[in-house]
Amino acid sequence: MSEIIWGIVEETTINKRVARLIEALDISQNVFAKALSTSSSRVSNIVTGRNKPDSDFLAEVLRVFRSVNPMWLMTGEGNVFGSSDTLKSASTQNPNATSDTNSTNPATPIAQVNAQVNAQVIPKDKMNRVPEPVHLTPSTPTDARRLAEHFDVRELATSHESPWGNGTDIIVATQDTEGNPTFSLINYKAAANYLTGYQSQEYYSDLAPISLPRQLVGNPRQGIVLQIEGDSMTPRFQHGDYVAAILLDRSEWGQIRDLDCYVVVSHSHGIQFKRIKSRLKQFGFVRCKSDNRRHTPYNIEEEDLIQLFRFVLHISPDASNTDETLFNKVESIEERVEDQRDMYEQLSQRMEDMQRLLQQQLPPTTK
Repeated sequence: MSEIIWGIVEETTINKRVARLIEALDISQNVFAKALSTSSSRVSNIVTGRNKPDSDFLAEVLRVFRSVNPMWLMTGEGNVFGSSDTLKSASTQNPNATSDTNSTNPATPIAQVNAQVNAQVIPKDKMNRVPEPVHLTPSTPTDARRLAEHFDVRELATSHESPWGNGTDIIVATQDTEGNPTFSLINYKAAANYLTGYQSQEYYSDLAPISLPRQLVGNPRQGIVLQIEGDSMTPRFQHGDYVAAILLDRSEWGQIRDLDCYVVVSHSHGIQFKRIKSRLKQFGFVRCKSDNRRHTPYNIEEEDLIQLFRFVLHISPDASNTDETLFNKVESIEERVEDQRDMYEQLSQRMEDMQRLLQQQLPPTTK
């Protein structure tokens, strides 16, 4: 392992600090991802700056690599690891040790972590677990203020009334380098697996991110971009179009406006894009309606509802005239009216000509 001097390092972005940490650990991105029980593509997207790491990812880093300095990871201030002397002494005393990465030793030697990961000591049944929360305890008020300034407090929030339905928040909302929110792109294939994957952080990690201007979509806690399948919302929303929508908390369901568009997630119908009428307060259900009248409306009981996303933006690659059929019909009627007008004028002219001829042929009247 190459020698690294553990000095005070300050990185400008959280993505750069993750990349710096992997370099300091002297392991590959694949090994790092394996230690965190996540996909290598997720780590690659974070290291390259495509995605911003969420709170679950950072919590897992601090849980697995216990020698990492939380203040440095969150703010870029201080040492990469808790203490260079502690780290070196631990490595010198027992360089071949194989203690558990979950032990209480605050400075697990890097060589041990690397060896454990390569030896596949992480049980397979824990590969998709929800990470245990890591509680950061700043030593001074100044440290607490710095953490608050550098970390989005929304990502640390937990709720017993989670919108995900399992009491655990899955944090997927991130921001790009310009501060614009990043939405998860759910295409046809991802939509088919949504019900089985929406509670998994791994499901969102494998989705392509798309950044949208905050001037158009605000700054939502969670958002998705769903690809529309079928003709149920035509002519306004065509097959293959995309709609951006933001997740509503259950406390916001009472504010639904009738006939607005929502992405509706339910056990019985999966994930659908519909106009809805809320009858939750009166009768405990929402009525889903399609723009295409050939599709019959249906009701979804409140206990069957999982999530509601409010529509905020329509994205379409189709620039064709959706009202072309109507325009053609109007144009056809106008042409027929014009033809009728021309025929009327022609007939009127002929009748006048015939009247003049008749008058010329009649003998003059005598008084």
